[in-house]
Amino acid sequence: WQLLLGDKTFNTISEKDFGVLIQAKNEKVDDIVRKDVPRTFNDRAFFATDVQNVKVGREMLYKICKAVGVYFKNIGYTQGFNFLAGFILEISGGQELPSVNFLINFLKNERYMFIGMFDEEFPLVYFMNFLTHKKLAEMDRETEKALKESGLPDEVWLHKWFMSLFSGYFPCYFTSR
Repeated sequence: WQLLLGDKTFNTISEKDFGVLIQAKNEKVDDIVRKDVPRTFNDRAFFATDVQNVKVGREMLYKICKAVGVYFKNIGYTQGFNFLAGFILEISGGQELPSVNFLINFLKNERYMFIGMFDEEFPLVYFMNFLTHKKLAEMDRETEKALKESGLPDEVWLHKWFMSLFSGYFPCYFTSR
């Protein structure tokens, strides 16, 4: 993933800055993160294992989600960050600072415009939804027609796929590949 960004240095924030972001008072971010973290990857040992009655993976995930939510002041924390952050944290082997730096750099990278997935009114998500339906109609009209007839809104399934880069919906080995 780091190669995708074309930059080997991801030191956007230092260890000290990371601590400041975690300690920052932001009740809105803190409230949503505290609700989201326990719902993230419950089936994965990294997030479910206790060490002296503390789920260490969950604590790390909380800190990364909080830091990202505080870092992006105009967006704050948005649901979907948790799966992306959890995935990055897990494949990094639990390295918090490299994970948060990668996540911030990935979200800001002009090539991918991924922060648009979380901007107000989710412009990139809706564009990706449109492209998906257009391509699906070209490839498999029957499936596209069935989806439309089902009345299942994109916000229920397709939104979530794009906002998490599929990390919450496919096995880790498949997503990382």
